[in-house]
Amino acid sequence: TEHVGAFPSFGTELARDLEVVRPEGAAAFAWMAHDLNRHGVVGDARLATTEMGRMLVEGYGAVLAAIVRDARAFPLDRAATAEAQVRLLRLGYAPGAPTGRLSVRTRQAIALFQKNAGLDVTGAIDTSTIELLRRASAS
Repeated sequence: TEHVGAFPSFGTELARDLEVVRPEGAAAFAWMAHDLNRHGVVGDARLATTEMGRMLVEGYGAVLAAIVRDARAFPLDRAATAEAQVRLLRLGYAPGAPTGRLSVRTRQAIALFQKNAGLDVTGAIDTSTIELLRRASAS
């Protein structure tokens, strides 16, 4: 318990002296906890509770899950997405207009195609999905 204590944030000091440059906000600069405090932590651990910990884990877990979903759906190759949309349209699926954006409608159409084709249903354009789309729409 000798290491449990208050670790003031550098941002608290800056807030007293600066107008907009802070670790968070419009002119943010912090990336890692050691930017805020030389010990690599901030806050007062003596104020922590089990309930607070549970809430933080649930909250950040939900955000992390959303980031993973976004990362899976992120259109790294808009040309491949547009190609998939055109091929899905030819096959009678409804991905929306072929814009190259991986929209909700496009993900739903991909997921339905994957389900009907016996693929893992991810709603993402992976190698096996685009290859099967190419074969199915070529015939």
